[in-house]
Amino acid sequence: MSKTTSQLYDLLIHEDELTVLELLDLTAEDLATAFIHRIRERNGIINNYYEDTGKAYETSRREEERLSPRGLGSRSVWEDAGFEIEDEDF
Repeated sequence: MSKTTSQLYDLLIHEDELTVLELLDLTAEDLATAFIHRIRERNGIINNYYEDTGKAYETSRREEERLSPRGLGSRSVWEDAGFEIEDEDF
């Protein structure tokens, strides 16, 4: 029997963040777009993070998507969700 959206919500809020991101198929771009207001609020903290770590935006988003596949890549996520794996490609 399928669960309602409310029941799924109740299950998801108790999962770890990575599992939720994988199950919802969210990317960093999706999150940044959805939480642009938090980026504005935490501008100083985010700036300090990138200054301290020396990270820079080196590749375009399109180039990154071309180089790496999207989606649920974790075998354990699929198996935990009850899906059978037919081959080794995820």
